[in-house]
This record gives sequence, structure tokens and C-alpha cells, in this order.
Amino acid sequence: MNAVPYKGTPQVQADILNGNLQVVVDNVTTWTPLAESGRLRMLTVTSKNRLINLPNIPTMQELGFKNFEATTFSGITVPKGTPKEIIHKLNTDFAAVIASEEFKAFIKGYVYSIST
Repeated sequence: MNAVPYKGTPQVQADILNGNLQVVVDNVTTWTPLAESGRLRMLTVTSKNRLINLPNIPTMQELGFKNFEATTFSGITVPKGTPKEIIHKLNTDFAAVIASEEFKAFIKGYVYSIST
């Protein structure tokens, strides 16, 4: 496999759907709607465990790639020099949202990893 840099997901999706690419490794949430519509087939996931929303898709480990795990991280950033009071308020507000039942219900549709 060769890594091919793209400026964005829409270009990659067009190339895979048009047959210009044979395989793509990318964030699963971006590709799930295309897989669900039958326009492409997901072969595997790179997480340690199967995904809640895609329970029939095997992991790389299940396919024989011992100890394979590749996950992504998302973070929240602010510009350098942001006052500590603002950072504290953001931390407090984010913590309150994350702890809320409404957020937990919302995020359930986007949390894919099954913990063991």
C-alpha cells in the first residue's frame, strides 16, 4: 500500500467510489453512511475491539494482525495566551456537558469502541 495525501475526505470518497483507489484507511464515521447505503464495503476496523455500531466488521487483530490497533484522538484547543480564567470556564463547561445525560445519549451514536 502507498500513502496518498488528500486535501479532504470528499476527494478520497470520490476516488474510491469511481474506482481510482482500491482501499482507504480513514475515520470510520465518515465512511459508515456509504457502507450502510451499499456503495462500498468495509473490510475491517483498526480499533482493538469491534465497534458498537458496526458489530459485523472484524478487527485487524481478528484477521490475524496480532496486537494491531490504530485509533484517532480529538482534542479541544485554544490560542496560545488565552487567559487562564477562560480556560478554566471552558474546562468547567465542557465537564458539565460531558457529565450530562443529554450528552451521553447523544454521543452514544458516535462512540464506536466496545470496551473489554
